[in-house]
Amino acid sequence: MLRRTLLAAALTMAAVSAGCSQSTGSAEILTTSYAPTVERTAPAAPACAAVDPSFAGVYGLDGMPEVDAEVHLAADGRFAFFLAIEEFEQHGEGCWRVEGDRLHLIPEGREIAEYYHVLAEEGFDGLVLTVERSTLLWELEGDLRGAFRRI
Repeated sequence: MLRRTLLAAALTMAAVSAGCSQSTGSAEILTTSYAPTVERTAPAAPACAAVDPSFAGVYGLDGMPEVDAEVHLAADGRFAFFLAIEEFEQHGEGCWRVEGDRLHLIPEGREIAEYYHVLAEEGFDGLVLTVERSTLLWELEGDLRGAFRRI
């Protein structure tokens, strides 16, 4: 539809510039309007599975002073993740779900989350957190652990 509209507009402009609008010595008025009819809509995000809304909220990372991180869990099953370590930043969005004592942050375009978080320039591969009461524990390599607590 857009291609046809743009082609018609281009042909109309070419005809006008070539003098085709003067057939009887007086200027003819173009009666057909070829205004583009492009609908500007953002693609809909895929729907997430139903989740327990009691987990919804904003969580900040505690226990790792050199790392700034937040997880935003929405009641509709969507999440947003932010991480900053010195000048490195990482962001992610997608769907979250709870399976047993694990909360999975699954980024858009993936079916599963990586169990161990990887700091990579290429993007966010997901994250699996351990649910312990109202805290979401982040287990890193070795003995490193952080805790996301509701803000």
